[in-house]
Amino acid sequence: MEQYRILPALASLAAALCGCAPHRLAYTPDEVRGEFARRLPGRELASLTVPFEISADDAERARQLVRRTSNHAERAEILKNALFTEEGFGIRYAIGLTTGAAETLRERRGNCLSIASAFVGLARAVGLSAYYLDASDAGASTEDEDQVLVKSGHITAAVELDTGLSALDFGGRLWAYAQYRVIDDLEAAAHFFNNRGYEMIRRAIRRGEPVDWEAAIESFTLATLVKPSFARAWNNLGVAFARLHMREAAIDAYLKALALDERFASPATNLGILYQNSGEATAARRSFEEAARRDPRDGRARYHLGVAAFRNGDMRVAVRELSEAIRLDSKNSRARALLAQILRSLGKTVEAAQVESEKT
Repeated sequence: MEQYRILPALASLAAALCGCAPHRLAYTPDEVRGEFARRLPGRELASLTVPFEISADDAERARQLVRRTSNHAERAEILKNALFTEEGFGIRYAIGLTTGAAETLRERRGNCLSIASAFVGLARAVGLSAYYLDASDAGASTEDEDQVLVKSGHITAAVELDTGLSALDFGGRLWAYAQYRVIDDLEAAAHFFNNRGYEMIRRAIRRGEPVDWEAAIESFTLATLVKPSFARAWNNLGVAFARLHMREAAIDAYLKALALDERFASPATNLGILYQNSGEATAARRSFEEAARRDPRDGRARYHLGVAAFRNGDMRVAVRELSEAIRLDSKNSRARALLAQILRSLGKTVEAAQVESEKT
């Protein structure tokens, strides 16, 4: 695993801290709990994690590590290195493990959000201005489980140095042309709850166990209550509702996600699948077309448009859409299998064999 590194400040990030940001970015742990109390009525606050909160011992340890310098860049470098060395905090990257900073430092493992939280907490303990950075456009992951998408984001950290704002991430994963946003601590908490729900689902599926969809709904609901404009959490909430056959609630959640982010295609795909499964062919097709419009690079919508055309008996459109789905994603085995089946039914056995032979 490559260590975090400090990169030159990006103009869009610097703007967020020079008076252009519309709202407050950093809170104390107690202030976050106060916001939880206001936004999450009826919840047991003691059970809710403040992602960046660290123990008094870890805060003191961080201060001891940087005691010989007051230079911000040097302090950030010391803490960055200490995160991953055995002489320091010894954290190891663990995919699919979102924990708060205190637990991450105690257990010495966690994912990108966990490590970002640990850095933010430690950096603030030594007087640095550290923030969360949403790099989801660069590193977002999309899971396709039973033809339903569940999306989780990629979160890292940024720190304000003497020379300006710099971003920290695993080596080589920040690109100058991608979109990054400095986010406030409350939005980071929403990501935390969203990730926990997402991981709960993935963990159960990986182990072959029943998914506790009601618990997932609670996690995604927490995310939407903390950050009502969090489109990914609304999408995931829709997935959980759909799995519990709560049709109207699922539709409402998907529509909310679509309204919040005009570039987000997954809710349209999910909505199309819901309509398709209930026999509403026209509504399904329109949703898949909307997904393809929002993200022309995503082959899933094209695959589902191909399926819809096949079921409607329009083989010409089915072949076109399935071929496009394969062009966009050569590993789409379902698209290959259906396209080969259609081509054979049309007497195009050579073309069908070619489609199958190109499997990766």
